[in-house]
Amino acid sequence: MFIREDIKRGKRGKVYRYHRLVESYLAEKGPRQRTILSLGPLDLPKQRWNELVELIEDCLYGQGHLTPSDSEILAIAERASKRIKRNRRLKGLKDEGLLDVATIKVQEVKHILESKELGTVYVGYEMTKRLNLDKILLDCGLSLRQRDIAIASVLCRLIHPVSEHLATRWIKRSALGDLMNRDFERIDEDVLYRISDKLYKNRERIEEGLSRQERGLFNLKEGIVLYDLSSTYFEGLMDRSSKAQRGYSRDKRGDSKQVIVGLILDEEGFPKAHEVYEGNRQDKEAIISLIERLKRRRRGDESPTVIVDRGIASEENLARMKEAGLRYIVSTRRGEFREYIEDLEGIEFETIKTGSGSEVDLALIKRDEEVYILCQSRLRKRKEEGIWLRFKEALEDALERLARRVASGRLKDEAKIYQAIGRIRERYRRVSRYYSIILKGSKEEGYRVYYELDKEKEKDREILEGRYLLRTNRNDLTKEEIWRLYVMLTKVENGFRNLKTDLGIRPIYHRKDPRIEGHIFISVLAYHLLHAIEYTLKRENDPRTWKTIKEILIPHQMVSVTMPDIDGRVHHLRLPTEPDDEQREIYRRLGLKDRPIKQRHIVIG
Repeated sequence: MFIREDIKRGKRGKVYRYHRLVESYLAEKGPRQRTILSLGPLDLPKQRWNELVELIEDCLYGQGHLTPSDSEILAIAERASKRIKRNRRLKGLKDEGLLDVATIKVQEVKHILESKELGTVYVGYEMTKRLNLDKILLDCGLSLRQRDIAIASVLCRLIHPVSEHLATRWIKRSALGDLMNRDFERIDEDVLYRISDKLYKNRERIEEGLSRQERGLFNLKEGIVLYDLSSTYFEGLMDRSSKAQRGYSRDKRGDSKQVIVGLILDEEGFPKAHEVYEGNRQDKEAIISLIERLKRRRRGDESPTVIVDRGIASEENLARMKEAGLRYIVSTRRGEFREYIEDLEGIEFETIKTGSGSEVDLALIKRDEEVYILCQSRLRKRKEEGIWLRFKEALEDALERLARRVASGRLKDEAKIYQAIGRIRERYRRVSRYYSIILKGSKEEGYRVYYELDKEKEKDREILEGRYLLRTNRNDLTKEEIWRLYVMLTKVENGFRNLKTDLGIRPIYHRKDPRIEGHIFISVLAYHLLHAIEYTLKRENDPRTWKTIKEILIPHQMVSVTMPDIDGRVHHLRLPTEPDDEQREIYRRLGLKDRPIKQRHIVIG
């Protein structure tokens, strides 16, 4: 059901507004609409019409009111429901006295429409309401229809990430129309593109609104800011985009152009903001916009601690953070690490247990009003040793084979020998820098390839193996507290993993910068929902990921059934399937009802 407004003008230009309660139903010639009740002039803001409809349905179906409402709107709902019951104009009510009883021809019962995905859509849609996204979008100037299409686009990215063209099909095939009481049959990909543009124009306002709601809903703190960068690549030449550039690809797609995405999370992993940079932007340059944004968001004397990885932590950026009144915890570059080795030698280490049960040794020194923590991870040391040995053996095997080819005379050209050496160095660059590779001889006498491990460089490598150095201007924390704050950066890595594998952020097929930015922003909005769902379940001691939850909920469907009776009438039922025990448990842990949509019963004939 929904409310429709009729506007009439009098002879002297006076405007009269009347309101009707309307429902959609299925007739022999297709979907139709009919008036259930005339409400007369309705003195109620348009933003509250949906609330009134929900209250009327609750009164009709004898259900309690799940959300608090003021007495005025509740009184309107109760009067309307009494009039509907009296007029007997609404078909198929659940009230015992109004439910039609008929003798059905069992052999002719059949589905008249395909089943529509309900369970995943229901969970995602309820989370948009819990995060206040519907009201945030209205505050940004979107109409009710634009708001609903925007939410549908975000939910499609959360549940079934596909192109805009395929997204329109999925939206129509899902139960979103039933849940939102909205007809999505006329939307096409151009509508989704325009909505994407509108969302991105209001990006900061939407992110601020979601951040406020999440902070209050989940009682979040904002003393810690996690920041990291990743890349996402394109398919195609991308000659119409200024941001699509070639650069260091974290996706191992150096053949494709890319953009860099910066993601800001709080200590619980909730996204706070994001930025999209040119694909060739240096990591150390990308943090400047973050610092400016954090300066704008500071409240009072609060000084958040920014945690970033070594690629971003240049001296210039640390100086900018200090100037902005921010605190930081960073990992130093390997080159800087060597400067402090001598200072840290001989210092007593403290051993702590990690969450996975392994051990890390920590040592602390202070220098120039900063604190440095040397971290020795035994697990990391074993891993790096294994990688080193594997690549070392592969490099030496390749050099041995090259040496035999040269010695046997199968490879005689000096230039080609140097090219082969260069290819081997490039293929095994992780270890080849520790080797000296020499070509001796002449064309007449024959060439020989010799290689040798540089002992001094090898000693340097052994010192660094399994070790990393943290740096912070927080003097109020212990070694363990600093280390545990730094390892929170794995939450950003998890966030990027979700964006890339579950939320369709890569590859990008769009050609223009506004569409590229809008595509990424919709994925970030979907991540708000994904993380809120997983966080809510985690607080209920349910560690399952959204991917697993989605697989469990997909079988919960919305179906339409047609049943002819012996009196020649045809009964159409629109109803959800019965959730199984596992689906019910997920709904319970998320604080949702296990029957998201009321049954609709339409009789023809």
